[in-house]
Amino acid sequence: MKISILKAFIFLLFLFFLDLLKPFGYSLPTEFLFLGIVYLSLNCDLKRLLILSAIFGYINDTFGQAAVSLRTLEYVVVSLLAYNLRINFMLIDRKSENFLIMVAIAFALFFIHIIFSSFMMKLFLPLFILHYLIQSTLIYLFLVWILKDRILNRYNLNNVCSL
Repeated sequence: MKISILKAFIFLLFLFFLDLLKPFGYSLPTEFLFLGIVYLSLNCDLKRLLILSAIFGYINDTFGQAAVSLRTLEYVVVSLLAYNLRINFMLIDRKSENFLIMVAIAFALFFIHIIFSSFMMKLFLPLFILHYLIQSTLIYLFLVWILKDRILNRYNLNNVCSL
């Protein structure tokens, strides 16, 4: 186990505890662990990504409040989808760090996640979906800004997988 996968594990564990404790109550429906999985899937290699998404999907299934939860499967599928989309867009425009493409992929993954969750709960609320998408996108952008501008650039690191 490399040190980089250990630090990515600690990063996701912190986000899992944020989800578990819900410090903002239920007024913020964003799932921080899912945001972390999306961030890692857009910045890490596939091997580490699949291991971490399977582990944290299982942990989320174990400690989650839903009666029927398929987060293990969902996190692995979302990780594979995000990784493949990122690789395809990198081949098209030859830029690995195109910010708008990464945000568009993240927004699409948030939409897939909320549709998947709506089908699991058998409840479809359009206003909640809009609320979730806006909050998740803004918090994801804040997470990217904090990690890239404040932490990674300060210590001259490439991405969170090289922590």
